Amino acid sequence: MKKEDEKRQQLTQQVDLDVSGEEAFLMRANNTTKKLTGKEKAKQMMEKMGWGGKGLGIDEQGITTPLIHQKTSKTAGKIIQS
Repeated sequence: MKKEDEKRQQLTQQVDLDVSGEEAFLMRANNTTKKLTGKEKAKQMMEKMGWGGKGLGIDEQGITTPLIHQKTSKTAGKIIQS
C-alpha cells in the first residue's frame, strides 16, 4: 500500500489539479498530440504484433505492398492493384 500512496502523491504533484473547468478544457484543446491517419495506425498496430516491413507469413513470403481499392458504391468496392 505504501508504494501506491507514494505513486499517487507523485502524480498529484506533477499535475496541477487546482484549475477551473474552462482552464482544463483549454489545456486539453491546446494539447498537441498528433492523431494518426488510417495507414499510420495500421502500421503501428502491425509493428506492435512483430511486423518489420517485410512480407507476412512464417517465411516472409507474403505481399509487401498494400492492396489498392476503389469504391464502386456506398457499400462495395473492387481491388484495382495488387
